[in-house]
Amino acid sequence: MLPKSINIPPLVILASYMGLYFFSQFHRTAIGPLAGEFMREFGVTASSIGILTSSYFAIYGFLQVMYGAAIDKYGSSSIILLTMPLYVAGCFLFATSLSFEMLIASRVLIAAAIAPVFIAGLKATALAFGSSTYGKVVGAYTGWGYTASIFGMVIPSVMLGRGLGW
Repeated sequence: MLPKSINIPPLVILASYMGLYFFSQFHRTAIGPLAGEFMREFGVTASSIGILTSSYFAIYGFLQVMYGAAIDKYGSSSIILLTMPLYVAGCFLFATSLSFEMLIASRVLIAAAIAPVFIAGLKATALAFGSSTYGKVVGAYTGWGYTASIFGMVIPSVMLGRGLGW
């Protein structure tokens, strides 16, 4: 938890968590446009792509309750500061995967690291904003996240369409 003497403006808190939530949502949908490429490159079936996708959601969902309790006990910033280096490592591992198994392992790591972002953001913004504006803040926060889902579908598609690969 950050020391109480640090006074971070509420909009900075919101922007920080919105940025993280963007990537959380992006990762949920980015596999869809890449499925065909993964099937060709790694010689796997559509069922294997289903395992790749579900491995992310299984870990993400499983960790929600534990992260919620940890956020309540230790604070949003502490949990996020612990998990974001794992997120970066998972993204690097994903980008450099030479096998399908490594791709799955990287997705599990990404999911485990990014899982607390939504709840941590809600908790941090609840503490930073007054109750009169909190509903609007949550609307902006979740709306931005769902916008990221669209980017997660469009950006990989454009990259593949231009021959850039995944």
